[in-house]
Amino acid sequence: MLGLLALGLAAFNVMQWQSATTSERVRLEATLTRPSRLPGQPVLDPTLKELNFAQQSRHRLGVSTATAERLISDAKDDLLILDIRE
Repeated sequence: MLGLLALGLAAFNVMQWQSATTSERVRLEATLTRPSRLPGQPVLDPTLKELNFAQQSRHRLGVSTATAERLISDAKDDLLILDIRE
């Protein structure tokens, strides 16, 4: 009986994980394909956090332009840098 209960709980756990993974994928795909936001238009995804340049610069993971230039010039040949700005 305990084995069946454990199997049922494991199946339920897998179902919850798949549901969460699917909803996260759908949300991320929506942000990738969303049109750019123009002034005066409604926000399509209120959970999406958009930071302006000043906010990005103050963020703990933010990198200034001068720092980015230094990092690129000091980089080794095996470093790949992707510019993902909009």
